[in-house]
This record gives sequence, C-alpha cells and structure tokens, in this order.
Amino acid sequence: MLIEQNSEINSGYEYSVAIVGAGISGLAAANKLRELSDEKGRKIKITILESSNRVGGVIQTHRFENYVIESGPDSFITKQKDALSLCQRLGLSDHIIQTQKERRTFIAHRGKLQALPDGFFMLTPTKLIPFAKSNLLSWSGKWRALREMFVKPSNNLFDESLAQFITRRFGNELYATIAEPMVSGIYTGDGNKLSAKSALPYFWNLEHTHGSIIRGMQKDNIHNLQNTSGARYGLFVSLDEGLELLPKTILNKLPPDSVRLVTAVKKAKQITSGNKSKWLITLKNAEEIVVDALIIATPAYKAAEILNDNHNNIASYLKKIPYSSTAIVNMVFDRSDIEHRLNGFGFVVPKMEGGAILACSFSSIKFANRVPSDKVLLRVFVGGVLQKDIYELSDIQMECLVWQDLNKYLGVNDLPIYSFINRYPNSMPQYNVGHQEIVASIEAMVRERQGLAVAGNSYNGVGIPNCILSGEQAANSVFCWLESQVVRD
Repeated sequence: MLIEQNSEINSGYEYSVAIVGAGISGLAAANKLRELSDEKGRKIKITILESSNRVGGVIQTHRFENYVIESGPDSFITKQKDALSLCQRLGLSDHIIQTQKERRTFIAHRGKLQALPDGFFMLTPTKLIPFAKSNLLSWSGKWRALREMFVKPSNNLFDESLAQFITRRFGNELYATIAEPMVSGIYTGDGNKLSAKSALPYFWNLEHTHGSIIRGMQKDNIHNLQNTSGARYGLFVSLDEGLELLPKTILNKLPPDSVRLVTAVKKAKQITSGNKSKWLITLKNAEEIVVDALIIATPAYKAAEILNDNHNNIASYLKKIPYSSTAIVNMVFDRSDIEHRLNGFGFVVPKMEGGAILACSFSSIKFANRVPSDKVLLRVFVGGVLQKDIYELSDIQMECLVWQDLNKYLGVNDLPIYSFINRYPNSMPQYNVGHQEIVASIEAMVRERQGLAVAGNSYNGVGIPNCILSGEQAANSVFCWLESQVVRD
C-alpha cells in the first residue's frame, strides 16, 4: 500500500517530512519543523516513525509515591544553550531545577574515595595549593602534571587517542588516576581508542590556541566560573517532574497524528515523482510512504540499515561508528544504612581499581525531592567497552556486584529497598580516533541527497543539548531545501 503524504493547498505548498526515531533528537527536529511552520506560514505534515511503544528514547522517568527516578540521563548542561532554550520555548522554565550546593566529586583510589581537589576541571588542575595538598597523585605525578604549562604543543593536527593526548600533556599518573575514569564515565569507552579531537574538543583546541591547557583555562577564567571539583555540576539542571517531561511536552505540542509508535522502518530510497525528488519509505509491515524530505534520527548503525540497499555509500560510513552497551542500576537505600557522608554528587572508578562500577551518582543529593528525606537514591553505571562481561550478567548477578562495590566505597550495610536495572544495548557511540573524518564524509554524502538529513548522538556530541542541536539542524536543513524547491518552481 502506497501512501502519498503531499498535497498542494490554497496559497502555498504543504510539505511532508518523515522523521525516523522518536528519541530527543527526532522530537527536537519535529518541534523545530513545527516552529518553522508557524514562523514561515508553511503547512508541514510531520510524521514520526518510532519502532518502540513510547517516545523519548533513553529519556525515561519513573514516578511513584514520593520518588522520581531517572532510567536514563538525569540532567543536562546549560553552558551549551540548546536544551535550555528548547525548555524555555516550550514553557518549561518554571520546571527547571538547579543542583544542590554540595558539588564535590570523588575518585575511587586504593579502595577508598578521595575528593578531587578544588578547582580541578575534568583533567586539569587550575588551583595550585588544593592540587598540591591532594592525596590522589604522588609528588612526582603532581609535578609532571603541572609541567604541562611548559610542554610544547604538538605540531601535528591529526587525531590522537585520549590516552596519548592526556599522557603527553599531563603524564601517565594523572591520566590513569583521574582523567581516564572521568572520561570513561561520559563515553563508557577505551581511552586508548577514543579520539581526543572528538571526545574532548575543548581541551584539544586549548592546546592549539594557547599552547597549554592549564594556561588556556586560566585565560578563559574557568576557575572563576566554577569553584568546585570534577564535572561542572553548577551548570547542570534537570526538571522537577523528571526529564521525561521534556519529550512529553514536545509530543503534546505536535498534531495528534504526528507520531506512529510500534512502526519500524525497513528501508528508504530517493525517487523522482513527477519533476520532484521525494523519498520512498518502506516499513517492515510492507507499507510504503512517500514524503518530500526525510530525517533519520536513529543510531548510526540503524540509519545504515535503512539506507543500505539504495544508498550503500552513506551506509558504509555509518557502519564505521562503533557502539557500546551500558546499563544503569538505580538503588534506593535507607540513609541510615550508608556510612559515607555523601557530601558530594558521586564518584568515578579508575580501570586500575577493578570492580563492576564505572561511576555512581548520588542522585538524591544532586537534586532535591527525588526520594523521601530519609532515603538515598544512587545511580550506578556499568558496562561499556571495557566491561562487556559485566553488562552481560543476569540482573541479580549485576545487582550483587554493584552492591559489593557500594559496600566497599560507601559502607552500605543493607540491601536496597528498591532496585531497577535499565539496559541500553548498543546505545553509546564511540568517538574513536578518526571519528571527525568519518562524520565529515557522512555529512558530505548526505548533503548530496536532496531532502535527507541525519541526526542523533552518533555524530557531534552525546549529551542532551548536542542531540537537540543535531535534530534542530536537521530540521533547518530539510526546511531550507524544501523552500529552495518552491523558489525553483
């Protein structure tokens, strides 16, 4: 059955756009098209095709009694304005909540938690005295890290691994003890393979613009903006009802028939209809849909499957982006059953420490009103490239290993009241060495296909703001192409 989703109306054209994937990237693209429709006076038929039975992708909030528990991400950064701007445009400003005041980050070190020194930002010390007093590094390790200010910048602008980049700038000890777990907590990847240019572009650029990361950060006044250790939690926010409020609000703004759930796409190809280029989409139930433009907002490997039969040059590059599988274990405890003061937002675990945990967030300390006041919510991250065996364990095996690590580092004396495991197979793209070149090739080939765009965390950033930006850029791209066809006509 062939469905043509395009028609001419009164004083203009109605555009038809299909979006594959109802994660935050696809929803952001749909919302942007809705905004462009209102702003430009163009009627756009938007159809979101989602294979699962819900919208939001990995953004999912469980709410019951006095509990707000995130199964996926629990916050987004405000320094990159895309997520914040979207919330404001959707009327969610009053729902945005800040992190609480205690913003310390801990590192697991020789079986105990050690606080990152004040002013330490991701992989860089910006305050001398707190760094010198820290017990995380030996004196030789501290001296080697501070010598970064005198290490000549590389003349080689080609990519290198995170391990090579950070070790070259700061030395082996800082990399293994601090930088590796901080970055692994974000990408769940292997520092020997992850790209410095793609995974840490800010630091890569500091070396090549200032000659030194430490000096560059001082010039950027990073230490004046953030007087706490670890990730910049002061710039992280969430929503009072949980992050799932964001995709639900977008859905409510769209026309009622915009989303088709449990609708898997098999393939798509560019066709000519009359004198116009269109896209023929074949669903897995054999239904066919013809639209003017197509946005694929899925993981790269799924996009490759959709384009493989008819656009295998693009698909071949999409397949080059590898993925890892991760799991989030949410555990609720009585506060009286945890010995640690929990005077921070969480901790990360270096690979050399062993164990099952990549990172643990003290969620109910980070944000208020997540659980009752006498309870504590801990979010634990496991799996990734270096912990495939942990990810493949049964739920009860995974929970037992996680509990053992929590007992070791936090002094957890009893089993959790509630425990939830959410597994995300092949969910984390790995920005390995050469990633930017792969993405550049994909983007160039996509531009050659009229009315096609791709979006998502596979390309230029894994955070919620990056995904929103990716979706909105895709919407702008196809809208501009559609408008150009009207001008030509």
